[in-house]
Formats: sequence, C-alpha cells, structure tokens
Amino acid sequence: MTYRTYKILRQIIKSYERSNEYGKIIQQILSLALYDSGFTVNEVRLVEGVDIDVVSGDGRRYAIEVKTTVEDTISNFGEKDFEGLKRRKIDGYKPVLAVLRFSLLSDWIFADAEYLKPGRRLWVDSLWSYRLKEFGDDISLNFSKILEELHFHIIEGGQAFLNEELEKRGIRIKR
Repeated sequence: MTYRTYKILRQIIKSYERSNEYGKIIQQILSLALYDSGFTVNEVRLVEGVDIDVVSGDGRRYAIEVKTTVEDTISNFGEKDFEGLKRRKIDGYKPVLAVLRFSLLSDWIFADAEYLKPGRRLWVDSLWSYRLKEFGDDISLNFSKILEELHFHIIEGGQAFLNEELEKRGIRIKR
C-alpha cells in the first residue's frame, strides 16, 4: 500500500469509525476493484452472509469474506464466517478470506479459507502461506486507484455513493 493510499484509508476510517460503517465501505471498494480487475461480481452482501461472490474470467467461482485490521492478527474470523463459507462451498464456490491490514507496506491478502480455523486469532502474516495466486497484484492496484479517484465522494457519500457505483456496474447488492 502506498503512502497516499494509507492516508486516504486513514481519512475514511476517521470519517466513519463512530458508525462502524468503514468495514462495509472497504468491502464495497474491494468489490469495485475486483470488478475492475476482470472478475464478475455476482453479489455484495452488506448484511448477513459471505461478503462477496465473484467469478473469474475462466469461470472459477469464489466466495470472499472480507476482514480488516490495524493489528498483526485478526480476531473476528468466527464460526459464523466459517459456516457461511462452507455453505457457499457446497454451492460450488471456493472459500476465500480477504484481509487488509491498515499499515504502510501492507496489501490485500487473499487466502484459501478452506483450512483456516475459526474462533481464534489468525496472524495476518501467516495467511501468506495460504495465498491464492489467481488474486494478483492488480486488485491492490485497482483498490488504490479507486481510492484516489473517488475518495472525496466516498468520504462525503459513504455507502450510499458506493452502492450507486456498484449498481452502475450491474452488481447486485444485498442490504
């Protein structure tokens, strides 16, 4: 993550930390970055359930649970998240845990969630060994690009603005 991306994320967190809306905002921005990286984004869930369903250009299906942290660990990958990913696997989706640590020099990690254990702390750096290579660096680059282009609108309009951006691209949102 570049210094500019880090600064923009800090602004968004500061703007929305009281409402706890920033986690959903990050999820929406990631959905746009996946779309811009060539994935078909089938659904974004801002309520219960796995966060994002996508299909790659070659037809592989992924169910993505999104987590953010300022720590070196993730403590909120719970049984509910794990069970949701298991249900999507039954539907033919590969379970993925997408993690962004808010720190300089950090980037998105897309980890194969099939073998992760819920309910205990996951060290962010340990997720690199589960990294799915099909989620390339272009997603992080597109994430940064979207932040740079839209950050004023995101800070001003929050989820409502991002919902409009998702809908413009034909992405279904479950609210």
